[in-house]
Amino acid sequence: MTLSNDRTPLTNRFITTFTTNFADAVLINALTRNITSLNQTGNAYLQLNTSILYHNLLNIDPAGNLPQTFALLRLFGQGPSATTAATHQRVAGLTNGQLRKLLVLQFSARLQSKNRDEVMAADTELQERLTQFGTEQ
Repeated sequence: MTLSNDRTPLTNRFITTFTTNFADAVLINALTRNITSLNQTGNAYLQLNTSILYHNLLNIDPAGNLPQTFALLRLFGQGPSATTAATHQRVAGLTNGQLRKLLVLQFSARLQSKNRDEVMAADTELQERLTQFGTEQ
């Protein structure tokens, strides 16, 4: 007797939906807590790998989606202005903390530059945006 024969369609739907939601939550957690520096090239690789994962998840759950992960990666590519503006829009249910971390990630490559002037300009702009971000609740 196999385990899949014992499952009802409702149980199968619960498992597949859970898998997709869990994958989205794990990716968001990794992007907002574990990654400390990211540039456009890294973002492109993350988008590619996330797309591959998404298509694999579609084999499990045809209705599956990774809304928060795709929204976060799209915002990264659009730049700090889009991230700041997203605080008003509640993009894909992203929290202010996640958006704030994304804002820091968007400046991380510039903050690690060898050019001191670029680092100072990036730090100043980041602090201004974080201040603006904090007032746009």
